This record gives sequence, C-alpha cells and structure tokens, in this order.
Amino acid sequence: MDSGYPLNSAGARPLATAAGIVIGLAASPAAAQSGDWAYCGGPLVAPMPSTNAPKDTVTGEADRGSYNAASSSYTFVGNATFRRGDRQISGERLEYNQKTDTVRGDGGLRLREPGVAVAASRGEFRLAEDTGEAEDVEYRFATGHLHGDAARMSLLGEERTRYQDVTVTTCNPGEELWELRATEVTVDEAAGFGDAWNARLALGGVPVAYTPWLRFPVGRERQTGLLAPTIGGSGDNGFQASTPFYWNIAPNYDATITPTHFADRGTMLGTEFRYLEPWIQGTVRSSYLPSDSEFGEDRWSINQEHRMRLGERFRAELDQQRVSDAEYPDDFDTSFDGNTERFLESEGRATWSAADWSASARAQSWQTVDQTIAPINQPLAREPSVRFRYDPVQTLGPRWLDYSLETEATRFTHRVESQRDTGDRLDTTARLSLPYERLSYFVEPSVSLRHTQYDLDRPGNQPEQPDRTVPIYSLDTGLFLEREAALFGDNIKQTLEPRLFFLYVPERDQQELPRFDTQRAQLTFSQLFREDRFTGADRVGDAQRSSWGVTTRWIDNSSGREYASLSGGGIVHYDERDVTLSNEPETDDLSELVGEAELNLPRGLNARLDGLIDPNNTANYEWQSTLRYRGSEGVILNGRYRTRERDGQTLRENANASAAIPLGRRWTAFGGARFDLVDNETEAAFTGIQYEACCYAVRGVYRSTLDPAAQGGTERENAFMIQFELKGLGGVGDEVTSLFRDAVPGYRRRY
Repeated sequence: MDSGYPLNSAGARPLATAAGIVIGLAASPAAAQSGDWAYCGGPLVAPMPSTNAPKDTVTGEADRGSYNAASSSYTFVGNATFRRGDRQISGERLEYNQKTDTVRGDGGLRLREPGVAVAASRGEFRLAEDTGEAEDVEYRFATGHLHGDAARMSLLGEERTRYQDVTVTTCNPGEELWELRATEVTVDEAAGFGDAWNARLALGGVPVAYTPWLRFPVGRERQTGLLAPTIGGSGDNGFQASTPFYWNIAPNYDATITPTHFADRGTMLGTEFRYLEPWIQGTVRSSYLPSDSEFGEDRWSINQEHRMRLGERFRAELDQQRVSDAEYPDDFDTSFDGNTERFLESEGRATWSAADWSASARAQSWQTVDQTIAPINQPLAREPSVRFRYDPVQTLGPRWLDYSLETEATRFTHRVESQRDTGDRLDTTARLSLPYERLSYFVEPSVSLRHTQYDLDRPGNQPEQPDRTVPIYSLDTGLFLEREAALFGDNIKQTLEPRLFFLYVPERDQQELPRFDTQRAQLTFSQLFREDRFTGADRVGDAQRSSWGVTTRWIDNSSGREYASLSGGGIVHYDERDVTLSNEPETDDLSELVGEAELNLPRGLNARLDGLIDPNNTANYEWQSTLRYRGSEGVILNGRYRTRERDGQTLRENANASAAIPLGRRWTAFGGARFDLVDNETEAAFTGIQYEACCYAVRGVYRSTLDPAAQGGTERENAFMIQFELKGLGGVGDEVTSLFRDAVPGYRRRY
C-alpha cells in the first residue's frame, strides 16, 4: 500500500473500530504487546518522517495545480498531496474548498498518519465539521498488527464513526488464516462503546462463529465478549468442549463464565470472579455440574482466595477449597501432578501488629479427598486459634537484653469426637536472651519457660486437664571468616562459618498429653539449631546435646551473587531421649549427619544436593538432588531424584524430569514424567508441542497419569487437549499453557 494520511483526527477511527471488534468478540483480557507479533517480520506500516508542522497549517503540492476564485477551491493533479500537521492525504486528483474546509478526492486516495495507513477509491472530508465519507477502504495499523477493509467509512462527528462491511485480521497480508467480518459497526468514543451487527469469524475462509449483535467497549482496556472454545478429551469424561465468556464488569472487577460439555457426564458451568480494591482483593472460582451421568448426583467445587489490608497494622486472609465429593478432584483434574492432595484446606486468618505487640486469629478445617484414610485418622480442625506475642524492639530495658512472651489458645475439634481427643489448649512461652554480635562472631545464651495447659474431652478415663511446664536453656555461637578465592574467577571471596549450639531441656513426663498437631520434625541443616525436635506444642523434647555445623560459600564481591555453598553438621547427644512419639527412648549418641550443597553458575545452571546418613548404621540414609538449567535460547531442563533407605530396604525412590526445548524459531517441544522407582511405575507423563506463527499459535498436549482411585491402583487415565490461539482474538482456553507452566518449572512464553 502506498503512503498517505488522513486530514484530521477522525481519520484514525478505523483503528478503534477494528480493535474494538476483535477484542469485543474475543475478550482479550489485555491489549496486544509488540512481542506478540515478533514472528510477523517488519511492521505493517513504515515509520513516517517527523515534520513538526503546526496542526493548523495546511499545505499542498502536485505536478499541476490551479485555483478557482469563484468557488475558493484548489485543484491538485498528478502526485497530489495535501498536508495538515503530521497527517497527509494523497492521490491522483485532490480538491480543497477553502470556504467549506473540505477535501475531496477520487481515482485512489492514500491517507497516512504515524502508525496508520489507509487507502480508498474515493472520499470527501469536511474538516471543520469533522465529518466525511470514504469508499472501498483498506487499512493497516502498526498497533496490534491489524489490517483489513471496509466498503464504506463514515465520520459522524468528532467521536462517532460508522463502517460497513468491515473485515479485520492480525495475520500478514496474503496469509490471512483467520478473519473477522461485520456488516456494520458504529463506534461512539464519547460513550465508550461500539455496536457491531452480523459479526462472523472465519478460519481459512470457513465461517466458524457468528453473533447477530455485539456491544463492546472502545479502547485498549479489557473487553467483554466471547472467547473461542477449548476442545479435548479423556477416558473419564469423554470428548469435551467449552465456550468461555469474559465479562469486564468494571476496571477492577471481571468474571469468566465457562460452560463445558462432557460427552459422558453432562454440562458443567464454571465461573471465575476477580476483584481488586485498595483494601481488599480476591478470586472466587466455582463449578457446578447437575446430575452427573456417570456419578448420578450433582457435582460442584469452590476455590476462593481473599486478601484484606486495613492500614499498616491489620491483615486478613481467607482461603477455601471444597468439593461435592471425594472423587471430584480425580474426575476433573487437568494438572500434570494429578490428584496428589489428600486433604483440601479451608482457613481464615487475621493479624494485627504494632511496634511491640502482635495478635492473630485463625480458623482451619479440612476435607478429606483420599478415600483410603479412615475417619478417625483425618486431621483435626482449629475452631479457632488465637495467638498473642510481645516482642519489644529494644524500646524498653537494656539494649543488650532481648525478651519476648508468646501465648496461643486453640480449640481442636474432630468429626468423630467420640474416638479422638478434642478440646482446648493454652500454650505460653517466655524467652530471655543476651545476644552479643560482632562482625566476625556472635554469642547468644538464652532461657525459655514453656507452659501448656489442656481442657479436654477424651474417650476413656484419661486426665481431662493435664499440663506441662518445662524450662529450655541454650547457647548459640558462631564465627564468620572470609578470604579471597579464585575458584570461580577474580573478585571472589570464600567464607567459613562454623557454628556450635548447646541445648539443655530437662525431661518432663508428657504421656498424658494429647497429640493434636505434633510430629517429628524432618532433620535438616537448619533444624540442627532449633530448640525442639518436634513441631506443634504437644511435645517438648528432652535434650542434653550439642549441635555443630559449618558452612562455606563462594560470593562475588561486586554483585553479592553466591556461586556455590557447602554445609554439613550433626548432633552429639549426652543422654538418651525419653520424650518420643512412640514412648520408646532414643539411645543413639550421634544423630544423622546432614549435608547440603548448591551450585549456581552464571549461564543458568543450578544444582542442589541435600542428604543425611546415620553414622550408627550407614544403611540408613536419604538424599535428594535437583538440577535446573535455564538456557539463553529458551531451553529449560529440570530433574529431581529422591531416595530413602532403612536397614537395606528402599522405602522411597522416585524421580521426575521435565523440559521445554525450542526447535527452531517457531516450534517448541515439551515433555515430562514422574517415576516411582520402587514399584517401577511411571506415575505420570506428558508430551506437548507448540507452533507459534505471526497471528496464531497451535498447542497440543497428551498426558497419562496413574489413577489412584482405580482398583489395584494400576489403571491409567489418558487425556489430550488442543489450544488454537488467534493473536488479537485471545486464546482457545488456558489449560494447555497452564499445564506447560505447572509441569515445566521456569517456563514462560517467549513472546
């Protein structure tokens, strides 16, 4: 298309109209970014040279020109060009009437302004009234990579435009895989909306969607409208298809409503509502399937997240996950991990904090979705739990003294209270320490007193108001040494950080106390320096021990980047431990030896190794290794291996791997698998492919997962999904790209 540009701002109206149709039908949640068109080559509209001419300055040039004094009109013939500011209109013949401020042309017009190019067979523009008409219009826009045509364009005023027989696409000219056409479109920019009649979407010239009328907002904001459908299928549900509808309720509210038809089950209605206020934000996702043909009952789910902030001191959060039945996650899950959760959590939290004081409250309950767990073994609910903490920020007392007081009151309930301990627990800890810190070392002795009181409803004849009071004494010491090193190049320092931790906790008989939320903490390097080997308040482990550890790091002096680190340590016990979960004492003098190693190389390679080994029995060990690679060309590789051995028996051995590998500029291959090496089974696997072109992208994925609900646990569930994205029209659903992001950590779309 030859260069040319319109006479006034109304000449740019086709951009608003075309973009409005596209976004209105497709409900693209955000305006297109320049990266979306990275596969299209050069821009549709060549850059214009800057003129810096005043907007009220009118100039004209041509091979020949004449002036009619009677009509006060100019006629330009042969390579005629008419300019006003940075806009121009050109053609073989142009007429400008000075009295009416009108430009008329025929024999081919070319209108041009920065980022816009329009061609028409003929047209007339009344500049003073901001009105006009043009016929046989073709347009191109740099923004959004839009182009198309219209039989007629009418300017109805400064902010109103009408088009007839409009087409629009974001594909390169001559490669129009998809195209949108409407018989008539009216845009009212003052009112902020447009109306389209008889809008049709065609793929490869074949009509695939139609709506008789559509109202859409005008501009680059999120738009209300239909999304293209998602198609897929699985063994549990059969063929499925969904047609999402996006509703832009307000700038800070929106909703996506998605009816999905499952061939073997019926039609499910899914909704996602999002809101954002200065003091609160959240998302509510829900689904409802009436009379599931396979299950025989109504099915539903809800997953909501809310975050509130009032001032600088108050925070509140609410998270809820609930389903109609335990089989729902397995029947309708589309993630790579499958249904790995055993419980669905619902929790509400509120916190308040000042300089020295903080308070929080929470309520927590669970829904069991693992059908192999008996009701008596399901977790207890907290209804509620309230915590207060006083931790002065050196505002009172000597500056070398730290002290704090924390208390928590919790009521525990259970669905089978006749068989489980339930009731109230009050746990209070007072702590006093004397920290002494210098650049190269620190010493911190401390003493704590912990008291826990219960008021219980218990089966049998056990005490209903047991209590426990225990003091805790500790001494934490460490050094920080450093030197220049050349292991990773110049300007690198290596640190050496030895640490010793002494702990004494006298034994207290705790067999009469319930076990509400207490477990043995997993031994890790950081766990070596904790004051209790249990989680929760129901047990405080007796201890006469010293913990040792040493860490060395290689750090870039300029950036502070840590290239590598090594840590190792263990515990020496001076007496047996009588407070255990099994009521059998622990007699080993040495704990497992714990080690950690991590490597971070500048070119995107990260490797980590965590492990422990029992020096009393080297057949007892466990370790985990992870490898991550993020290449500059978009290559992503992930791998993990875990194993656990006890007395020569493998209790756990599994591995997983995932990858995203670009195959040239347009193709990307995906793959991943999870393996149970003890049972020699592939728990889950997927393969995927993506092709991304100028104005569209095609993605497909096939996954196979082990169905834990099947008899014998060996049946596999197979599913496939296809996503066909029309750029500028939005994507065909979001499930495929979501699976790629979840299954390949670190993956992001290249554009």
